[in-house]
Amino acid sequence: MNDQDCREAPVRPAPVRGALRTRAVGSLLALAVGTAPGLAFANFNCTGQVAYLGIDGGGDLTLQLANSTPVHKICNVDAQYNFTNFAVASCKVAYATALSARLAGKTLTIYYNNDQLTCATLPSWQEATSAYFVQGPD
Repeated sequence: MNDQDCREAPVRPAPVRGALRTRAVGSLLALAVGTAPGLAFANFNCTGQVAYLGIDGGGDLTLQLANSTPVHKICNVDAQYNFTNFAVASCKVAYATALSARLAGKTLTIYYNNDQLTCATLPSWQEATSAYFVQGPD
């Protein structure tokens, strides 16, 4: 065996073109997210025990937090529709989380992004499309 047999194969550098494209796409994404309308909403959250929980025939997850919110819809377990903050799979997890909080008698916190509403002024029996996060049971 000679020295040439033991040499490592040369490492080829990654193509510069792809790296520049990746950086450019990342920069455009950051720019788009940073300037997208609607991302400047004030956030608020509502906390309480789950006083009402249901899913209607159309798949809307409807709930009420005791002493906090009216009955309102936060997502849909079948289709995304107007609920842009919750994918269908996430809505199913939100339902499971709300159900476990209700059965355990624990509190649930729901976060919303809307500067026009409060916990008390959420639209009763209608879509609260600004809901984006469910936390609990606590």
